[in-house]
Amino acid sequence: MNNIHRKLLSSVMALAVSASVMIQPVFVKAAFTDVPENYSYKKAITTLSKLNVINGYDDGTFAPDKDITRAEFTKLLVYMLGYGDISTTTSRFEDLSLDHWANANIATAYDLGIVNGYSDTEFGPDNPVTYEQALKMLVCALGYQNSAEAMGGYPEGYISQASSLKLTDKISSTAYSGNASRGLVAQVMYNALEIDIYELSGTKYVSSGKNLLNDYLNTYIMKGTVVGVEESVTNDCESSLNPGFFAIDEQTTGNEYVIDYREYTKSLSEMSDYLGKTVQIYFRKDGNSEDRFLIDIDNETYKNSEVTVMSYDAESFDGQSFKYYKDGTDKKATIKIDPSKVTIRYNGRAVQNDVELSEGKIFTPADALSEWLNPDSEYFIYGTVKFIDTGSTGTYNIVDIYDYDTVVANASPSSSDYRISDKTIAGKYLILDPDSSDYSFSITKNGSSIAPTSILAGDVVNYAESLDASNAYRTVYVTSKTVKGSITSLNIGENVKDKTIAIDGVEYRVTDRFRTYMEKKEQVTLETGASITAYLDVMGAVEWGTVNKSANYYPYAYVIDTSSEGEDYFIKMFAPSNGNITSFTSSTKYSVKSYKISDSPKLNSKKASPEEIISKLEENAKYANPDKDMPGIVTTNYSQLVRVRLMGNTIEEIVTFDTTSSGSKNADTSKLVRYQEMNPDMKYYVSSSSVKSSDSSSGATMYSIKSSTPLFVIPKDRTDVDSYSLKSAITTNSMSSGKSYYLDAYDVDDSKYPACMLIYNSELKSGTAITYSTPYRLIYDNINQEVDDGDVVDKLYTYDSSDTKSSSTIAASAASDFNRLSKGDVVLVGSNNDKELDSYMKVQDYDEIKSVLEGNADSTTGRSYDWTEEQEQSKENNWQKYKFDFRFPKNNLTEPDNNYWETGGNYTDISSRAFMCNVRQVLEDENQIYVTASGFDAEGKLPDDYIEIKVSSSTKIVRYDSTENEFTPYAEGTSGTSISFKDLKGAEDYGDNCSKILLAYVSGSIKDSSATPTAKFIVIYQ
Repeated sequence: MNNIHRKLLSSVMALAVSASVMIQPVFVKAAFTDVPENYSYKKAITTLSKLNVINGYDDGTFAPDKDITRAEFTKLLVYMLGYGDISTTTSRFEDLSLDHWANANIATAYDLGIVNGYSDTEFGPDNPVTYEQALKMLVCALGYQNSAEAMGGYPEGYISQASSLKLTDKISSTAYSGNASRGLVAQVMYNALEIDIYELSGTKYVSSGKNLLNDYLNTYIMKGTVVGVEESVTNDCESSLNPGFFAIDEQTTGNEYVIDYREYTKSLSEMSDYLGKTVQIYFRKDGNSEDRFLIDIDNETYKNSEVTVMSYDAESFDGQSFKYYKDGTDKKATIKIDPSKVTIRYNGRAVQNDVELSEGKIFTPADALSEWLNPDSEYFIYGTVKFIDTGSTGTYNIVDIYDYDTVVANASPSSSDYRISDKTIAGKYLILDPDSSDYSFSITKNGSSIAPTSILAGDVVNYAESLDASNAYRTVYVTSKTVKGSITSLNIGENVKDKTIAIDGVEYRVTDRFRTYMEKKEQVTLETGASITAYLDVMGAVEWGTVNKSANYYPYAYVIDTSSEGEDYFIKMFAPSNGNITSFTSSTKYSVKSYKISDSPKLNSKKASPEEIISKLEENAKYANPDKDMPGIVTTNYSQLVRVRLMGNTIEEIVTFDTTSSGSKNADTSKLVRYQEMNPDMKYYVSSSSVKSSDSSSGATMYSIKSSTPLFVIPKDRTDVDSYSLKSAITTNSMSSGKSYYLDAYDVDDSKYPACMLIYNSELKSGTAITYSTPYRLIYDNINQEVDDGDVVDKLYTYDSSDTKSSSTIAASAASDFNRLSKGDVVLVGSNNDKELDSYMKVQDYDEIKSVLEGNADSTTGRSYDWTEEQEQSKENNWQKYKFDFRFPKNNLTEPDNNYWETGGNYTDISSRAFMCNVRQVLEDENQIYVTASGFDAEGKLPDDYIEIKVSSSTKIVRYDSTENEFTPYAEGTSGTSISFKDLKGAEDYGDNCSKILLAYVSGSIKDSSATPTAKFIVIYQ
């Protein structure tokens, strides 16, 4: 065998699935479904499969017990030895036709002396190859046939020679004369990989210094320690590594080699797991160069001491000793590190330089490690920390940290932007763009790699991002695991370090975002007995969920009076029309009615008589009316808030407020506790979402409010049954932000949200307030007086984004203010309980717009049709920085501030906006326009800046008709054809004659998220 061809691995063909089909090799990781972990030939099968010597079947199986034919085994040997391209055939054997698929392979092997027939005329190509036949062929292929013949020839001599070469190692309970299975052949071939091949030199066989692994499969084995993976390196690494490369310190020589791992895996996070570990690798060389390419990693041969700790099991860290609780128990363990020698990895990259953990706060790597691993630090991680001891010294020399942030997918990301918007936190999102040049990433979902678009709505996405901003790497884990059941216990107070929830008796940790989501977005109070569907993250903690209220929820009611008829007792209450409600919403209906007390009722969870209930109400009423001594107050002997369980018109149970627990928190729905009693000497200041401890904004926050908080409006005269009402406590629906009120709060939970509030001595506006969702209106005519039901009233005539054309009555009390408005102005308006307009915000002044349209260039910029003029911010102009760009102000500003209502993800960040601009370009096919507020320069050109605006079928468009001096929704020259955005003129085609428009958009909610805002209303002025 002097002329053995030196073929690369790519020329080696797989073991045939059928005799007539050859499978092309592919670099893959083998994982056969029918090869169990304890199968004796598993390592051989797995290794040869990774080396593409043999392959499995298309269905993912290997069939290790299936026989191999003599023709198949012969072909395998011929290809391994590099003779696959020889096409010489043989007619020697009568049972081997010239067109048999293996004829050339058998002819080649016969000529090389590797195989013989049963006789001179019979080969038996389709007969199963026996174990002893396979050994003979392999002994001959390796050049040891002379030695085998000297030992006695076939079969005993070849068996003895095979045994001395260790070809029979690890072969179990197979008779030499028995058929060779695919698994057995894999083991024999694996045993042959590194055996020295003998070649004929003259009349003797001498060592060639070659073997199958290195010289014919072009594959090499190296044992050593991984000292670097791309930019993450240990202190011992001497190489500079590019993306896709790692460095290994060879165990026997101490030399460091750089290996390209990109054919083995595309996952940096997978390779990073090997950093600092001692492993055995298989690699190939590229031709005569020294370039090395990873084929496989054996991480089982050498054991590295590893300990992985979840962040919630950390107890303390002093820079050298890390203490933690083992396996979630109270038993502590300690890990020692040497800070001067340790390699620190944070989110997939080595930390070698100083770290900026927050703006202006710089830490050395050792100090940053102390911050990350100290549970009392503000930078303490949420994730895992893996300690690795590669030298079995007892001191761990690698600390591998993964610190996760989280989003819960609101929907599957699209391939247009790969944006994953967070379901639980408005405005938060994660972008995983495969084409990004700023970062790279890997995504694993439930153990398998996926594409970003495979993330589904509701999936919990944990991601860890490396510190380097210029070439960031994101390790992403996606989970879809849910737990369903009943809440059996809760431990989630504000001061609870380890927050937990038990579902059907099994305890799970919960994150702060879970509690915030449930209370602020789901607007439910967590309580035992409730049914929950909890979604877990990669740490096994609950990140979000859905909860159904428990059956023992009793709604609030306000007792007005009591009465009796014979032996029956009644309570007159302001109570829910539907006694089976489980929560309060803005549509919950309440009314005053008398309810009979059941014959066997309960009082505060205990059996009681109707008389005992009446007596308890009378006793409690003495403490339930903090305003009783104020002028004009009329109470009854029973006026108070209660919780009540109704069955139709019958009271089955009543819960009175616990006077002994006043001032404390309470999240138990079967109790009633007053947290904050109204102070008759002082009102409480209310912001958009909280109540202060004094009558000014400088007071400390006592508690927060939200739309799900019911607010009982209690009249001065408690007997005035028509004056009771129930509202949502959130200020856009009831109280006005920035004003002060007499308030009581009941059942305040650990997050300082009351379950119910009472307001005294206040007439709350129940009309429509001006908010960030109010539609913009264009005044199309001057205010006129009309006769309405015999009364003379002022009327405001407007177009807006909701109604094509409308007229609205102005409240008499506000008439003088509204008379400051004129035709062409753009406004936001509010109304009172009688649906009369009683307030407005002037958004755009038509006289100012006309001044620009008439060609007056901006004095500061020199540009014509320039809408970027700034102005002094004041209360009178609604704190607007720009004269022609109105953005809805946030939270009752008292001084200049660019603080506006924002959307969740809109790149413009403004929820409600109305601004003048020039149309730069009309994109009819995309239903978009490009606009700019900047004007034309002296050469009549617009700047390059522009804003993209979508136009939908619901966008209302009106125009100013200069010939008729009126605003109309119809196209020029018509009386019934609606104007379209396609009628707009872009500066690209018309220059200075482009359309000058007012453009308004209003987000339906501050939680909305859109890459491009959609116009609600367009006014074409020119």
